[in-house]
Amino acid sequence: MEKEHKLLSACLDSWQKNMAAYQLPTWEELPDLELYMDQVVALVGRYLALLAKDQAEEPVLTPSAVNNYVRMKIMPAPVKKRYSRIHLAYLIAICFLKQSMPMVSIQKVFPMGLEDGQVQSLYTSFAQIFGQTTSQFSQIALTLSGNILQTRPASAFTENELILSCAVSATLYKLLTEQLLTPPPEQADKG
Repeated sequence: MEKEHKLLSACLDSWQKNMAAYQLPTWEELPDLELYMDQVVALVGRYLALLAKDQAEEPVLTPSAVNNYVRMKIMPAPVKKRYSRIHLAYLIAICFLKQSMPMVSIQKVFPMGLEDGQVQSLYTSFAQIFGQTTSQFSQIALTLSGNILQTRPASAFTENELILSCAVSATLYKLLTEQLLTPPPEQADKG
């Protein structure tokens, strides 16, 4: 049991260090040239490596997904089969947010039809919020795991408790997100 305790502590420490070093590219760091589909897919995969368990088996983004997002009008269509910063911004946001939100909700927070400057502003805000939230979440996760790992002897510790706590937190955050995107009934009647 002590060995499992140490392995989990090492795993959490490694995860925290990775999270501390991870950040989305800023608007200025996104390529300022037009890209083809395969370049876009590869680049978004690198930017969102955090999401990939095994990029070869389950890529973060596929060409068919990009085509579906365009067809569903979740993001703008490419211009002459080329993609710009605008497209990369949409794809980064869509690929990350779809982990916890349905596409209808993503469209509410990252809508179509925005001018280039509005997309830049929205993406910049998204990347900043991502960085701040990642830092805050890392601290919450460390506190949570620390409470479990430090307050009990290794023999009383179960990894399952930490897993369940993370899963409950994920569900509660998702529910809160859905609630924030849904106006209260009295507001919906006025709209």
